[in-house]
Amino acid sequence: MYNKDDKIIVMASGGIDSTVILFDLHSKGYTNVYPVILNYGQKTYDTEHKSLVSVCPFPLQNILEMDISTFYKGSSSKLLLPIDLWNDDFNEVQNDLPGRSLLLILAGLSKAKSINSAVIYFGFIDTLNVIYYDCKEEYLKKSFNLLCNEKVNFEIPLIHMSKEDVVYRGFKLNVPLGKTFSCHNNKEIHCGVCPNCLDRIRAFGELVNKWKKY
Repeated sequence: MYNKDDKIIVMASGGIDSTVILFDLHSKGYTNVYPVILNYGQKTYDTEHKSLVSVCPFPLQNILEMDISTFYKGSSSKLLLPIDLWNDDFNEVQNDLPGRSLLLILAGLSKAKSINSAVIYFGFIDTLNVIYYDCKEEYLKKSFNLLCNEKVNFEIPLIHMSKEDVVYRGFKLNVPLGKTFSCHNNKEIHCGVCPNCLDRIRAFGELVNKWKKY
């Protein structure tokens, strides 16, 4: 695959998916792994950063921050603005930020060039539970091929896994899943009703129900 001393970037958010990737690389003996966390103006950034710091299996000085918090200034996306999910109408489309995945790819490429890394890992998942067009495998590969060159490799190891499978992989790797943060609504704790929280709850519930098969 890659040499153990190669510099590897992981686009991280303190959530389950990117944290599982970090622990997987750590379990395989990679040491020069750099989690990159991007502040694009999301209201949960501070909690995401705190979560990443608390779960990162690599030296904290390896965490690289990028601040483009004004990029989506003026957007009406609920990823950026407060919402009362108990009383307001809401659907996943309201979370949409045009080109967010492209932005993550560009951020990864920028950091790859700055630290001379030849590989970037992303925690994208393309399952039936994901409705966001920019998390689909075909979209991601076309985007990366358009933006990148042969000097940087693009890894999406979770792309065909279900959320349940990712959570199970996290258990096997001893990931502190309870310290990860997935919510797109609350700044401090999981709200339990946004799409990301529901996906998280569903994955843990399905895993418990099917535990015996593993």
